[in-house]
Amino acid sequence: MKESKEGWQRQRYTATERRQWIERYRQSGLTQARFAQEHGLNHGTLVQWLCKARKESGERKSEAGGFIEMKLPAAKVCEG
Repeated sequence: MKESKEGWQRQRYTATERRQWIERYRQSGLTQARFAQEHGLNHGTLVQWLCKARKESGERKSEAGGFIEMKLPAAKVCEG
């Protein structure tokens, strides 16, 4: 946040700056919370940026928690 005559004012970021922050986060290997803390960003703001970027790119989170269904060939049963 920036300080103004009236006190603290919200920092505004351009679309380019937001993309740069997202790229830095993705390359950092840190959790979202840790990255935001280390760089003076609001964690909720970073989460919003990431969600918006994901939607704009067409990227989706897996609805099954990261798992995908796999079809396996039928097991052969030995009779005898």
